[in-house]
Amino acid sequence: MRFLIGVIVTLFISVWMALSLRQDPGYAMFSMGQWTVETSLAFFAIFLAIAFFVFYLLVRLAVRLWQTPGQTLQANQRRLNKKARRLLDLGNRQLAAGQWLTAEKTLLKGAEYSETPALHYLGAARAIHHINDIRWRRDLHLRRAEDAPDADKLTVQLTRAEFLLDDGDAEQARVILESLHNLNPRHPGILQWLAKAYQQLHAWEPLQKLLPEAQKQKALSAESFAELQSQTYRALLESAAASGSLDRLRALWKKNAGGTPRGRRSIPG
Repeated sequence: MRFLIGVIVTLFISVWMALSLRQDPGYAMFSMGQWTVETSLAFFAIFLAIAFFVFYLLVRLAVRLWQTPGQTLQANQRRLNKKARRLLDLGNRQLAAGQWLTAEKTLLKGAEYSETPALHYLGAARAIHHINDIRWRRDLHLRRAEDAPDADKLTVQLTRAEFLLDDGDAEQARVILESLHNLNPRHPGILQWLAKAYQQLHAWEPLQKLLPEAQKQKALSAESFAELQSQTYRALLESAAASGSLDRLRALWKKNAGGTPRGRRSIPG
C-alpha cells in the first residue's frame, strides 16, 4: 500500500514539474575561469537527478563490497555450524549403536566448528570410555570439554565421577562428588552418584545420612532406593553387633523399624 502511494505521489510531482518547466523552462549558467556552460533549468534538473541516482548506486556498491567479506564469513560459519549439528546427531546415533571408535571420530570432526563443542567432547569421551586400553584419550576429551566455551562444569565433573566409579576408583570419585554436593546439596545426579560411591566404599554411615535427601529429590528409583536402604541398615546393624554396642543396635533398629534386609545389591547404573 505504501509503495502504491509513493508511486502515485511521484507521478503527480513529475507531471507537475513537467508542465511547469514546459511553460517556463528557466535558464541556468555556470562559469569557471574561461569556461561557461549555459543550459535550460529543465535539463539541469534532469542532470542532477541522474547524477544523484548514479552517486547513490556507487555508494551502495561500495558498501556492499565493504560488507561482502564479513557476510561471506558469516555464511561460511552458518554452514559449518549446520554441518557440526549433523555430525553431533550422527555421532550420538553411532554411540547408541556401540560403534565406539567411529562415534569418537565423528564427534571430534564437528567439535571445532560447533556452537556446542563441549557436547562433542563429552560424547567422544563416553565413546572411548568403553575401550579399556585407551582411557587416556577419554580423559583428554574430558579436559577439552571442560575448557570449551559452552562447558557446563557440573556436567563434566559428574561425567568424570561416573567414569571413575566404573573404573573402580570410588575414592577419587567420592572427592569430586562430595565437593559438588557441598555446592549443590539437592542435585539428583550428584546424590545418585555419591550414593553409589559410598556403596562401593562401604561408607555406610555417610550413605545413611544421604539417603533421606536422595529419596526426597527422587535421585533413585523406588526399587533401587529400597534395596540400597536395606543394604545400608543391614551393614550398619552387623557393624553395631560386632562392636557389642546395645544402644547403637537399638537406635539403628528403631530407624529401620519394619524394614526387612534383602541382601547386598549394587545400585543399578
